[in-house]
Amino acid sequence: MGRAFQVANTVTINKKQSAHLADREIRHLEAVLNAALHLDALAQSGCLDASYWVTRASELGDKYMLLASQQNRVAALARAFEAHALAARSEGLAQTTSPALIAA
Repeated sequence: MGRAFQVANTVTINKKQSAHLADREIRHLEAVLNAALHLDALAQSGCLDASYWVTRASELGDKYMLLASQQNRVAALARAFEAHALAARSEGLAQTTSPALIAA
């Protein structure tokens, strides 16, 4: 009975998908980030919601058994999404400050 319980718990715990399946998801996130950095269209259109993309990247660790190299890529993506969103917010604040208001 003790062995059966241990096997049942192992099966329950290991419901994550294989690491090789995560590569497609990671490549997608990298493509979104590259588009945002090179075209800057996503940030301007409001499609680059940092919290959504950071959450999506973080969920990969919950869904897949990531290798160390994949964990590093996901962490780098999350940091890059946050940095890009911060830069876009800073730029947006600078653009909303009217020169007429500054001169007054």
